[in-house]
Amino acid sequence: MTDLEGTTIGNYLIQKRLGMGAMGTVYLAVHTEIGKRLAIKILSAHLTADRNMVERFMLEARAIGQLEHPNIIEMFDYGTLEDGRLYYTMEYLQGETLSQRIKRGKVTLGEIRMVLQQVCDALEVVHRNGIIHRDLKPSNLFLAQRGTRIVVKILDFGIAKIPTSGEDGEQLTSTGAVLGTPVYMSPEQALAQNFQLTHLSDIYSLGVILYKCLAGNYPIVGSLIPEVVAYHLLQEAIPISTFNPLIPPGIEKVVMRCLRKKPMERYGSAADLGDAFTEACRGLPDEMVFVTQDMIDPDLLVSTHPRGRLPGAGVDTMNCNPAEFTTEYPETDVTNVSAEDTHHVRARRENTFLVPFSGRKRELTFIRVFLDRDAV
Repeated sequence: MTDLEGTTIGNYLIQKRLGMGAMGTVYLAVHTEIGKRLAIKILSAHLTADRNMVERFMLEARAIGQLEHPNIIEMFDYGTLEDGRLYYTMEYLQGETLSQRIKRGKVTLGEIRMVLQQVCDALEVVHRNGIIHRDLKPSNLFLAQRGTRIVVKILDFGIAKIPTSGEDGEQLTSTGAVLGTPVYMSPEQALAQNFQLTHLSDIYSLGVILYKCLAGNYPIVGSLIPEVVAYHLLQEAIPISTFNPLIPPGIEKVVMRCLRKKPMERYGSAADLGDAFTEACRGLPDEMVFVTQDMIDPDLLVSTHPRGRLPGAGVDTMNCNPAEFTTEYPETDVTNVSAEDTHHVRARRENTFLVPFSGRKRELTFIRVFLDRDAV
């Protein structure tokens, strides 16, 4: 039992904790008179003294409040608890995340198309308001059950890039601060080019989500920031047909365009992506299944590259510990990794990805990748 369970906020009684995130905790609450249920997100106590985090929490609430769309989580109220913690209330959803749906296996083409169509429609509104989500991933897409229909909801705008006025707002995300979930990040996002980030970064993330749904795998090798950065500098995204040759060429073309390194080579808008994917699916049955359960079994060691080696490095994934090299990368948030830190990621055979950053001007200045002698 948490410190808030059994207490009231306004007319709502907090029943239980639903989950925790980098910025706060979400609780289920019920109206004491009419029984209406909603979710309450409360900023973590230790962050109330952090001016930037308080401002970001307020911006998240403001963004959600302004984005009125059926496929974006709806917010109702905003306030401050007696102990100074900020909170806002939002609709309570029942169903599962896309991440949970993928883990159950056999996601159909019809389901993928339905999810993408609704997400793209919502992102058009998000991007028109100058907002970049920056953390699109299966666990932030909720498949809400509404009668016999599934309504997709985009969740968690906690690290979104939101237009602000004044110098204070502009300092919330500086160049060199890495925000997001590494394996879903665009190259420019992984390189912490925050001031140059555009809505096209979200298009890249959607491409990774499609890739995961269709191939049960990821288009790059690496789960940590240094690995992701190194891969983006050295390699192109792995063709999706490498992992699943059953994918029609038209669908592969759409997915791989989303994953282009240069933002301007991707689809120009979420609507363009949605239209292109719909066209690529024309004539294909909704019941088509591309990924079976054995393709996404986390206990199954799958080579992270068709040649069984990390591209550009001398790591033989076929002879490595499955716990070290598996395609089921965790969706771990990197909410604020300072660019002043130096990260070391060591693989077997003394392969080391060394990614030093300079913090003098809060800019990413150079990246060095050390490989072993038999690197290819």
